[in-house]
Amino acid sequence: MTRWGWALRRASSVDDLRALARRRLPQVVFDSIDGGAGDETTLRANRSAFEAVMLRPRQANPPASIDTSIELFGDRLLSPILLAPCGSTRVVYPDGERVVAREAARAGVGYVVPHLGGTASEDVAAVSDGVLWYQVYKYGGRDVLEPALKRAWDAGFRVLVVTIDNTRALLERDVRNGLDVLLDHDWIEGAPYLPQMLARPGWVLRFLSEGGRRAVPNARLPDGRSMNASDIATLGKQSTSYFNWDDFGWLREAWPGSIVVKGVLTAADAELAVTCGAQGIIVSNHGGRGLDGVAPSLRALPEIVDAVGDAAVVMLDGGVRRGTDVLKALALGARAVLIGRPYLYGLASGPAGVARLLTLLQEDLTRSLAGLGCASLDELGSDFVQSPAEWRMPRQPKSDSAVRLAEPSPEGLQRRARI
Repeated sequence: MTRWGWALRRASSVDDLRALARRRLPQVVFDSIDGGAGDETTLRANRSAFEAVMLRPRQANPPASIDTSIELFGDRLLSPILLAPCGSTRVVYPDGERVVAREAARAGVGYVVPHLGGTASEDVAAVSDGVLWYQVYKYGGRDVLEPALKRAWDAGFRVLVVTIDNTRALLERDVRNGLDVLLDHDWIEGAPYLPQMLARPGWVLRFLSEGGRRAVPNARLPDGRSMNASDIATLGKQSTSYFNWDDFGWLREAWPGSIVVKGVLTAADAELAVTCGAQGIIVSNHGGRGLDGVAPSLRALPEIVDAVGDAAVVMLDGGVRRGTDVLKALALGARAVLIGRPYLYGLASGPAGVARLLTLLQEDLTRSLAGLGCASLDELGSDFVQSPAEWRMPRQPKSDSAVRLAEPSPEGLQRRARI
C-alpha cells in the first residue's frame, strides 16, 4: 500500500480528507474549491450554524435496525445525501464527473451533474445506473440552454436543478493565486504562479494527460463551439446570464420533468419558486461563494420550510460535514442535503477518496441516528434538536410579489417573448 493509500485508509473525517487534498493539489486548485467570497463570513457561518444546533436524543430506546433511505422524486436513495454540482470536478481529478457518478451510484446517493462541468451529460449518464439530476445556469441565454436541456432529457435525466443565485462575487484567494491568469494560459504573466503548480508534479501529469484546459461540452454556443473559461467569465458579467422568475415559463415548457430551484434563502423567494412551478427548493448560499454576509443555509431553513409547507420538497446545502449535520438539517425540515467541498476533497485522492468520504458519512449518519433513538429518518422532527432562540421567526404572510407572479404581468410576457 502506498503512503497515500495508507493515509486515505486512516482518514476518519472530512477534515482528514481536506488535509490530504491540500497535500495533493496545487494551492491554486485547493483554494479554488476550499475558499469563499469576500471575507468568507458566510463560508464560516455555514459551519458555525451547525455547531449552534444541539441534538436532543431519546434515551433507553435502542432501535433494532436502522434505515437511512428516502424517496425523492420517485427514486429510492440509500441515504438523504446528494452530491452537489461542482464545475471544478475535472480539474481536481481526471474524468472527475464520471468518477463521481460511479461512486455515487455504488453508495446509493444522488449526483447533480453540472451544466458547466467538463463532461457531456450523455457521457456521465452512460457510466451510472444511479440517481442523476441535471443542473443549469443561464450563461448564453435560452439559445444555449434549450438544446442542453433536450440532450439531458434524452440521456435520461428527469430532475432539473435551476441555480438562481447571483454568483458575481470576488473570490480573493483565486485572485491572489492568479487563477484567472492560469486559466488564460498566459504563461508570461503567470510565471510567478507556476512554482505552486510544479510543487505538485503528480497533479500536473494527471491534468496534462487529459489535455489541460477543457471546454464545457454541455454549453454550446450558437456557432456550435463549446464554451470555455473565457466565455464564461465574459458572460458572467452580463445580467442576462442569470435567471429571473419570468424564465420559468419557458423552462417548464422545455423540461417535462421535475424542477428544483437552488439558491433560495428567504420565504419570499421560496413562495415565488413554488408559484413558478418548482417542485423542489434547495436552501443554499452557493457554499459561501456568492454574496458574502448572507445567512447560513441552516439558519434560513426553518423560515423556508414554514413558508412552503408541503407545496415543495425542501433540501439544503452549505456546511454539511458529518452525519450529525445531516440529522440536524432533516430535523429542522429538510428532506435531503447536498454536499460539494467534502466530495471534492475526497476526489483529490481519486475514486477511492470519494468512496471513503461517502463511507464515512454513511457510517456516521447510521451511528448518530441510532444515538438519537430513531430507527428511520421519518421519525425525526424539530423536537430532536435545540436551535438558537433568535432563529425562530413568526410566520410571515404570503408576499405580495408571490401573489403577483401567479399571473405573469404584461411586461413579463413581453420579456419572455423576446428571449
